[in-house]
Amino acid sequence: MDRESRFELEQERDALVKLVPKLEKEIAKAPEGGLVVLKAKGRYPQYYLYTEGDREKGKNGKYLPKKEMKFVQRLAQKQYEIEILECAKKRADAISAFLKQYQENDTEAVYEKLSEEKKKLILPWFETEEIFFNKWKEKMRGSANEFPKEIELYTEAGECVRSKSEKILADGFRRMGIPYVYEPELELADGSRIYPDFALLHKRKRKTIYFEHFGMMDVPEYGIRAIKKIMKYEENGYWFGDNFLCTFETSENPLDMRIVEKMLKHYF
Repeated sequence: MDRESRFELEQERDALVKLVPKLEKEIAKAPEGGLVVLKAKGRYPQYYLYTEGDREKGKNGKYLPKKEMKFVQRLAQKQYEIEILECAKKRADAISAFLKQYQENDTEAVYEKLSEEKKKLILPWFETEEIFFNKWKEKMRGSANEFPKEIELYTEAGECVRSKSEKILADGFRRMGIPYVYEPELELADGSRIYPDFALLHKRKRKTIYFEHFGMMDVPEYGIRAIKKIMKYEENGYWFGDNFLCTFETSENPLDMRIVEKMLKHYF
């Protein structure tokens, strides 16, 4: 199982765990008893409210006329929610058990537990996070854009960037533990090359996400170029929220790193 599949399972388990108390709350508010639906050939269905006592005696229970249809619907919804609750609990437990066993037998962990001396002697069969990251960073080749910088600003990691906003973003990525490369080269389908502001690495998915900041959206010419660039990403299969993210600012609406951090926490 690859990392993305494991990540999706973790998300599914977490969603099911959150669903359980919501279902329990709805079931607690529902009316007592269950619903029996009988339908003879050629006749409309008939609805009955039954209790455990009715079930023990083999009776259908109390007949519910059409005027009580809302009550009938609430009983039907309750039965559905009880079954969904049971399924959600079983599935969440099954996923948790599988993930626990999967993590306890993590092939990467075998290498990670070795001493540094032994690591130097071994060619691992599975890429550890460190090995993958080093290969990824080498492949990305940061600062590939040779276009001259009008000003020189330096990030906390000592990288030279083109704007104050890019410095704020880079320092934010570093603070949040998101591996990044500044201005890598990206070759598009037509053979042309562009230089995204950043390439971010989603560590759990081992996936590259390109990140652009458009900083002068109140300047018409700049805004037009920004839209064209976004469309160029889309034409080449880079979609916002999947493998492409971007932020915007104007002179009256500067970059708000609090919002950016919320976005990054959502996607990462």
